[in-house]
Amino acid sequence: MIPVDNDLIPKQYKNNNMERKKSIDTSLKIYLNILYFFHLVNYIKLIIKLNFAFISLKANRAKIRYF
Repeated sequence: MIPVDNDLIPKQYKNNNMERKKSIDTSLKIYLNILYFFHLVNYIKLIIKLNFAFISLKANRAKIRYF
């Protein structure tokens, strides 16, 4: 990188660059939040499936014992 004196850059370019960086950051945050949300949803689905599996296992054991 070549060091550039900030006074040589017009203010409009500085502000534009900062806004572009902010927009990229916000879009990345939104994207990561969506990914995280779907990850949580899949995790909750998995927990529910496992709970039903354990319930059915307990029911099968009860059937074997008592009937």
